[in-house]
Amino acid sequence: MNKIKFEETNSKVLNGFWQGVAGGTVAGVVIGSIIVLT
Repeated sequence: MNKIKFEETNSKVLNGFWQGVAGGTVAGVVIGSIIVLT
């Protein structure tokens, strides 16, 4: 497997992972706020 292609794929996977973490964190904060406010 060519190294550049591997690094490109790897960065896409990492970006997706961090977007998922950020999305999960945002969702958690929103849900937590709703629970606190109700």
